[in-house]
Amino acid sequence: MKIAMIVPALANKGPIIVAKDLCEEYIMKGHDCIVYYF
Repeated sequence: MKIAMIVPALANKGPIIVAKDLCEEYIMKGHDCIVYYF
């Protein structure tokens, strides 16, 4: 499955850390994860 995470910035703060951890877990399960920021 392809998963896109959209975050407001790349600052190393709460929601971004959670998105990073989720992407790492998804990748370990065999999914594709891409993070977009604005």
